[in-house]
Amino acid sequence: MIVSPPFLFFLVWLSVIFLYMLGLSNVLQPLKAETIYLIVGSGVLLILGWLAARFWIDGLTLKRRFIDKEKYFDVFTCGIVRRRIKFVVVFWLFFTFLEIVIFKNLPLLSALGVGPDMRYTEFGFRGLHGGLNALYFVSIIYFIGNFFFSRSKFSLVIFLLLLIWPFLLMQRMMIIAVFLQVVFFALIVNQQSLNFRGYFKYFIYFLLIILVFGYFGDFRSGREHILRLADLTFTYPEWLPSAFAWVYLYVTTSLNNLNFSIEIFQDPFIFPVELLSRVLPSFARSYIFNVFNYEAEVELVANAFNASTVFSSMIHDFGYVLTPFLFFIVGFILFLLVFKAYTSPQYLLFWIIFLYSIVISVFSNHMFHLVFWFEALFGFYLFKR
Repeated sequence: MIVSPPFLFFLVWLSVIFLYMLGLSNVLQPLKAETIYLIVGSGVLLILGWLAARFWIDGLTLKRRFIDKEKYFDVFTCGIVRRRIKFVVVFWLFFTFLEIVIFKNLPLLSALGVGPDMRYTEFGFRGLHGGLNALYFVSIIYFIGNFFFSRSKFSLVIFLLLLIWPFLLMQRMMIIAVFLQVVFFALIVNQQSLNFRGYFKYFIYFLLIILVFGYFGDFRSGREHILRLADLTFTYPEWLPSAFAWVYLYVTTSLNNLNFSIEIFQDPFIFPVELLSRVLPSFARSYIFNVFNYEAEVELVANAFNASTVFSSMIHDFGYVLTPFLFFIVGFILFLLVFKAYTSPQYLLFWIIFLYSIVISVFSNHMFHLVFWFEALFGFYLFKR
């Protein structure tokens, strides 16, 4: 069930609300009725959209579906796909090497005191770097998939080498995206054989992601810094890594910001200005902003915590009253894509990216993100027989 988007949405957001209501930080404010309506209403309408599409396709059938592993094996091991991925990897390597040469350093080396100063936000060609990231994610899924279906040691080695890249960039969100997408790939292809032990193993992976997330925070900002900003309501244990404080704050303060500013959006556009801006190149984004005289309206409880949620961009466009109805459309379309993905790997990345986006919806709106839309489209072409 974990790979069912509606189930995952409720699991994630009920967990977030539970953590929020623990009130472990003085920064957090009481939840407003509007915020609860927005989250619960969006979850309910996501389910209704999903069920409506399922009824349209399957009627009242409750048959549980799994991917067609024979078709997946054929696609992940066929020569046409292998030739395409070679071109993708060579293209990615060439322009990535070009970025390193032109920017003269990598963020990790810079942080270690090697070479000129280089922050992760400054690295990469503007406009092209996002496309390269999309190709990188597609390559990751291909090589782990090829290893899973063919047990190719070469694919495993390439996969492990590719995993180094986001650490060199010191991009926490990219690291999380890679690990979550790989985990969801494994969950999807192993759906039939997963038991409690299997889910426990993935839970351990999740904890490792938290630790990586937190240690990168310590490395960049320092342990005492985050604990001071957190303003915790209890004494944080010395033996406990600050990773858990980082994650608790990032998970809850994004909801806190949404809750704090939800009443600002009383006069929404009733047009997807903010959502379109996320899936268009920067020049087109600027044009749309000028046409609609758009300026982001976000009030933060504390400037140190500027994380948002998937809802923050949506209520800019539709307000908190109408936003849940957008999730009905998302749920309907999502079922159609997942239904196709059971028998066609072309649609696999749509499924994986939506699952990833639901987890990340606590921090940001990656359902409408140019990099991940490109990734899904690249995957659609790559896995075509």
